[in-house]
Amino acid sequence: MKLKSLLACVIALGSTSVTAQTISSEFTHGPEQWKVRDYVTGSGGQVSDWYAGALQTTDVRDATVFSAPGPLYTGNKLAFYGGTVTFDLYSAYLSSNTLHSFVLAIGSSTTLLHWYAGQPSNVDFETFTAVLSPQDGGWQIGGGPTGGGSTPTAAQFKAVLANVTRIYVNADWNDGSDYVQMDRFAISAVPEPQSWLLLAGGVGLLALRLRRRNAVAHRLR
Repeated sequence: MKLKSLLACVIALGSTSVTAQTISSEFTHGPEQWKVRDYVTGSGGQVSDWYAGALQTTDVRDATVFSAPGPLYTGNKLAFYGGTVTFDLYSAYLSSNTLHSFVLAIGSSTTLLHWYAGQPSNVDFETFTAVLSPQDGGWQIGGGPTGGGSTPTAAQFKAVLANVTRIYVNADWNDGSDYVQMDRFAISAVPEPQSWLLLAGGVGLLALRLRRRNAVAHRLR
């Protein structure tokens, strides 16, 4: 196999292992079925507004949230335990209220996990990354949108991920008017050890071929 072909295979293996363990929405051409709902009642469900590659909304509900579409983001997502949720958020208006609202919520039919990480930027998009396990101290269970819960156990966290029915990103950051945008949303699993071993093996093989080729070239000088 030529070196270029071998290198292409190694790169392909790496990208396949990552892509297969990530679900994402880029919002490049539209809202991709993301909706806006009321956090408390779950009502609404209209497709989110979209502008220039990002979701956007104003105060269309009493407690407005961006709602992820199923079945892509719902169902059994236990394979993502220990992985990450990453998204970019911007809010034109922020609250002076000292209570900290949740940023992200993931729930089953009976339980809702809230993740708290402070308010987003009102200057530019801010990237948020939540780890899907209790090791991330931002998670609470049994609380409300402004806290008051307790740290979930690993078993509780896994029970929610095993039957996800809703994923919300907070889009209501001000007591008055709101204008919030979200750009890019991705859930990534922890890479499986065999994927990394396969990729490492490919890189090692490529290095060996390069070393042999250089040795041959040196002898021919």
